[in-house]
Amino acid sequence: MLDRFLEPVAPGVVGELYVAGLQLARGYLGRPGLTGERFVACPYGGAGERMYRTGDLVRWTSDGQLVFVGRADDQVKLRGYRIEPGEVETVLAAHPAVERAVVLVREDAPGDRRLVAYVVADGQAVGGGELRGLVGERLPEYMVPSAVVVLDGMPLTANGKVDRAALPAPEYASVGGRGPVTVVEELVCQVFADVLGVERVGVEDNFFELGGHSLLAVTLASRLRERGFGVSVRALLMAPTPAGLAAAASTGGGGAVDVPPNGIPGEGAQVITPEMLPLVELTAAQIDLVCASVEGGAANVADVYPLAPLQEGIFFHHLLADSGDADPYLLSLALSFDNRARLDGFLAALQQVVDRHDIYRTGVIWEGLPEPVQVVWRRAVVPVREVVLPGNGDAAAELLEVAGRWMDVRRAPLLRVVVAADPATGRWVALVQVHHLLRDHTALEVVLSEVAALLDGRGDELPVPMPFRDFVAQARLGVSRAEHEEYFAQLLGDVTEPTLPFGLADAHGDGSDVQRVRMAVDDLLARRVREGARALGVSPATLFHVAWARVLASLAGRTDVVFGTVLLGRMNAGAGAERIPGPFMNTLPVRMDVADLDALGAVRAMQEQLAGLLVHEHAPLALAQKAGGVPASVPLFTTLFNYRHGNRVPGDDTHAGGMAGMTVLSTEDRTNYPLVVSVDDSGTGFVLTAGTATPGDPELVCASLHTAIESLIDGLEEAPSTPLPALEVLAPRDRSRVLEQWNDTTRTLPDVTVVDLFERQVSRTPDAPAVICGDEEISYARLDARASRLARVLVERGVGPESVVAVAMDRSIDLVVALLAVLKAGGAYLPVDLAYPEQRVAFMLADARPVCVIARPSWREEGAAGLGLPMITVDGHGIGDRVGDGPDPAEGTEAAAGGGQRPLLLPAHPMYVMYTSGSTGTPKGVTVTHAAVVNHVLARVAEFGWDRTDRLMLTAPMGFDPSVWQTFCPLVIGASLVIAPTGSTADPAHLVELVRRHDVTVLHLIASTLVGVLEEPTVSGLSTLRQLASGGEAVPGALRDRAFALFPHIDLVQGYGPAETCIAVTWHRCSREEGTLPPIGGPVANTRLYVLDRYLRPVPPGVAGELYVAGLPLARGYHHRPGLTGERFVACPYGGAGERMYRTGDLVRWRADGVLVFMGRADDQVKIRGFRIEPGEVEAVLAAHPGVVQAAVVAREDVPGDKRLVAYVVPEGDGPADGDLRRFAAARLPE
Repeated sequence: MLDRFLEPVAPGVVGELYVAGLQLARGYLGRPGLTGERFVACPYGGAGERMYRTGDLVRWTSDGQLVFVGRADDQVKLRGYRIEPGEVETVLAAHPAVERAVVLVREDAPGDRRLVAYVVADGQAVGGGELRGLVGERLPEYMVPSAVVVLDGMPLTANGKVDRAALPAPEYASVGGRGPVTVVEELVCQVFADVLGVERVGVEDNFFELGGHSLLAVTLASRLRERGFGVSVRALLMAPTPAGLAAAASTGGGGAVDVPPNGIPGEGAQVITPEMLPLVELTAAQIDLVCASVEGGAANVADVYPLAPLQEGIFFHHLLADSGDADPYLLSLALSFDNRARLDGFLAALQQVVDRHDIYRTGVIWEGLPEPVQVVWRRAVVPVREVVLPGNGDAAAELLEVAGRWMDVRRAPLLRVVVAADPATGRWVALVQVHHLLRDHTALEVVLSEVAALLDGRGDELPVPMPFRDFVAQARLGVSRAEHEEYFAQLLGDVTEPTLPFGLADAHGDGSDVQRVRMAVDDLLARRVREGARALGVSPATLFHVAWARVLASLAGRTDVVFGTVLLGRMNAGAGAERIPGPFMNTLPVRMDVADLDALGAVRAMQEQLAGLLVHEHAPLALAQKAGGVPASVPLFTTLFNYRHGNRVPGDDTHAGGMAGMTVLSTEDRTNYPLVVSVDDSGTGFVLTAGTATPGDPELVCASLHTAIESLIDGLEEAPSTPLPALEVLAPRDRSRVLEQWNDTTRTLPDVTVVDLFERQVSRTPDAPAVICGDEEISYARLDARASRLARVLVERGVGPESVVAVAMDRSIDLVVALLAVLKAGGAYLPVDLAYPEQRVAFMLADARPVCVIARPSWREEGAAGLGLPMITVDGHGIGDRVGDGPDPAEGTEAAAGGGQRPLLLPAHPMYVMYTSGSTGTPKGVTVTHAAVVNHVLARVAEFGWDRTDRLMLTAPMGFDPSVWQTFCPLVIGASLVIAPTGSTADPAHLVELVRRHDVTVLHLIASTLVGVLEEPTVSGLSTLRQLASGGEAVPGALRDRAFALFPHIDLVQGYGPAETCIAVTWHRCSREEGTLPPIGGPVANTRLYVLDRYLRPVPPGVAGELYVAGLPLARGYHHRPGLTGERFVACPYGGAGERMYRTGDLVRWRADGVLVFMGRADDQVKIRGFRIEPGEVEAVLAAHPGVVQAAVVAREDVPGDKRLVAYVVPEGDGPADGDLRRFAAARLPE
């Protein structure tokens, strides 16, 4: 039983039946095409085994029996769901009164497609409603027929099959369904109609299908409570019909809390006792402390009670900020008035609003108390300060500078105003600052609407204010703490890692570095979102939550994600909650593992989770955090998602009338979260807003969410079973950037080999110095002649295209002769480092199976014994191809240099085989072609502008692929190759002297060697040096800075490339302005780089992913290792047919300018306290310290359960002082 991906389905789940084994037919006689279509390869059998695709839908029972469900080709699609009519027929036929059943989709009215069932009874009376109920009990709602028609018999065709065209059209009930049958149902239907603004609502009508959403649900719940019906939030969301809510109300499921009354007399009290404060437990002495903090003492205290859930989190972050720091929860609203009278009227109305609502006359006291409490003052005057502006710029910004960004929350009201005349415009400006401890976005709407009403003379129409204490009581006395803990433990108990998009881990910032972007959802997509939500019986908010989970998984590089969602907090807050201007909102975690869900399943899972979460909407976030497995010092999430209804920018014309003459200049509303995404639902359209701290990209976030919601709707409409990870996240522009624009590297490449390039250069500059080694020098013509003579010997030995020749020689002119000879003979050279252990050399030779070995006579005597391979010895005097020194069989005539049959060598033929370390400890040979090397050499020469005047030094070991470009770049442009003798790179002073002596212009060294060279006192005298290049190791910032200090105009280049590609696939010119770790650059010519997630989908810029390389630089694969080649060189989904890409195992991220930053190895990741850490990233930061030569970072567990990150460094000189390195790293990396 397999799904469409040929993966087994779980017992009880419907899948298609495939049959394998001995009983399979050979196939269809004379029909090979049809045979191949139905008899397919079996992924669960032996090599070449087949299985037959039956087309039948079945499911396993728990005891291993099969149940036939229907035919796959009978599937129908209704409202986005794929339905098997046979499955519905099976359920109906299981009824004892049903003899036969047929289910189909009818479209009796254009566009109105419905599922209809026809049954034939066996003589017993049975009704359609009874049968619909049976189906509803056993199958999902979308599979329940709209009508069940009972027939005396099925109409049949001439051949005895059911004549579906003759089945009668059913008679449907009215659109509104049945009418109410009880007083409770009648009242609930009336409230539904009033809230939804429709004329009539049927008992079975779905709240969300009629256009309801969570904010209207708040109003609905409140209206029902006003009429005495206590309805739980879960009942409202999970059974959103008048019938369901009426049933819930009848059972008393509202969960309302009896709020104990305030014990302080209405006229006040000179002394407040503990009995007067039923919502908080304080001693008399503690109450005295509270009263002493209030202006006017006990007589000015109206009430004392604990903080609400949202207030607890806000207050915690407020305490983290010192009085001189910016408080992220201080809202600043700048207003402009056309005259002073208008300003004074606004201030008077604002004071009246403060007088009306207790929350605006509240301060917070905590010192000396068991828990923070909020103290309601009877009288609290809004502080208004008038200042004089210098008039040098933005009036709002100048006011903000004067007002400050911190507020003492102990003194009510937590609201203040700074006013001034604007010299530039003659208008008056006011900066209103309100602390989030008092308000949320809904509260702001209440305040502004009341101010407008008061200014418009409609103050008497305002409703009686509701006390905030009732909400606090509901929140603290409703759902118990134990119930909260049980729910969140089940939801988050196995979460051990935080979700960190863009690597953003600081949830304690002040929001000052957050950048924001807004994007409107296009109208057509907005309509599709609403239609899709109605079809599924969910709100658009549920769909956007699913889409955001998919985006977040991409941004965080993980599938199991947790993010905070903003809850209104007014669902279970009691009657009239929507009229209280207090901080009801709460932030609680949502979790989704996108790997385990398809599109439809994700929507249903999110619907269920949000419904459950709303029951716990008053749970403190700290409680939810403790329920997870993430350490307390680590944020559970750093992303906030806020779905808002009817949100508008303050100051629009909604409150026109009393607000005339006033305009909004600016608003500043911060948060401690480094990534906040909001969806504003206007009722017809949606607006997305993203605010991110560096290095997040808000424009990318908005575009990704827009793409994700569109992909989700496409999936729900066309293929609800689409796996959630398959939904596209990258916007077309961003996808084009990472796949095409930044990979636009196509260049025309001549159809030549490296030998062709070299020989052409010989003809151009025969007498120019080609290779210099110590006091020796050889011209291009002599080098070509010697290589040709040796090539003839190799050809006679059987060397040609596709063969391998081992070269075991130190760096020397003879080595270059040997390499060119192998290439001229058509072979590929295998460099054998003389310093390799004998066992490794033996393995390489046995594995590569070379035709012969070229070596110096001394190596032949010391290391050739027992290898059993033909040997050719080369020194500056001749060639030997048998034991002992004999005459050069090819030396002495010019004919020998060019005679004989030249092998046909093509660019596709291999040029070299190099062995690289394997993860299993066994080396593996990498085969690279001439075409790849020609591409690299020509690209490097063109990029850096080298010519025949340059001198490039060969410093790399021959088994290290930079030796390839170091050797052949100069030889194809007429430049000189200067050879650094073996061992010279270990002596920086000697190396500097070689560079000076031979006027070297280009020097390539690994970073650790380059450090020593740049520390040499005489290095600054290298006047000819114009390029320093490095590869194999990251160039730390300190090394870069040292190089530029010594050589201000030097071309400092960092390259990157695994051995499985030709040398380097990126390079980057370093600059002084870059950070601690320079990037590795963008793709070289004819190269494409893909940064992909585990599903091989491109990750957004700024997000770490695994690097894959495609294009001309790819090696053929691993020599004689087809299995390993197939594992690492995989099919490229973004290239042409048959194209491959190499999986590097390296983690990188794109910068916004299209260059890559190296992050570390995917298999080197360690996990500490819930964080995934790349040791390489920490090593790079430590190595950037000027007092560090080398660094290594590991995770140690010296005591069981005590896992710690430990760094080891090799200091420069005396090294850094104690603690310096930890402080250095802490300033550049998360704690």
